Parts: sequence; structure tokens; C-alpha cells
Amino acid sequence: MSDLSEDPQLIASKRGLDLVLPGPKELQIDLDYIGDERVMHAAIETLQNNGVGCEISKITESPGGNKHAYVTLFIDRPLTELERVCLQACLGSDRQRETLSFLRLWFNIPRPASCFFEKKTATTPDPTEDLFF
Repeated sequence: MSDLSEDPQLIASKRGLDLVLPGPKELQIDLDYIGDERVMHAAIETLQNNGVGCEISKITESPGGNKHAYVTLFIDRPLTELERVCLQACLGSDRQRETLSFLRLWFNIPRPASCFFEKKTATTPDPTEDLFF
């Protein structure tokens, strides 16, 4: 969603995609560049070394292609929406996406702060391989 007023359900419907909202203990990381993957892994290591249980639970290709990856990360505690957006940014998620997510919260806009749009036949790649397709 590139505009604060956009309705994610309407976007998903128009594009023939599934709207995926995060669970209470999930982060949604949108990785656009190879360097973002390194940032994410370093941040995961920092979280784990400081007592936060977290692990990658799902990886899918962004529906836009361009070798972008969507990563769902499970955290061992429930998150507020603000905590989710902050951690996603710290983990290297798309900066514009997270800025808009923060603004939705700050301006109290009645839209999900975080969501993924996934292909209806999304596949999960081997997590031992590089994330970028």
C-alpha cells in the first residue's frame, strides 16, 4: 500500500491476491535488496542473543516479482502494532512500507498497519537457500 487511504482488501481483490495479516506474534518483513537479507539475519541474531525467541516461519516471493522476498518471522511474545512496525524496520523491511505503516498508526487511520499481498498459489522456498528469487 503506497497511499495511507488505500483499502488493502480492495487492493487484494483487484489484483487477485490474498491479503495476509500478521498474527499477534508475527512480523512481516518485506526484503527488496540483497543487503536487506543481511540486515535481517544480523537483527535476528541480536534479538536471540538478548533473550527474544524468534525464527523464520515462512518465506514467499513478493507478487511484484523483481526478486523480492516476504519473510514471516515468529516472535515468542505478542506484539503491539507499534512494536511490530518498529521491529520490522529494524529487521530491514522496506523503509517506505514501514514509514507508511507508522503513519497509519500515528494518524489513527483505520487500516491494517502491516499486511502482505500474496499470490493465491504462493510457494515457500527452501529456507537454507538465499531468499532472493
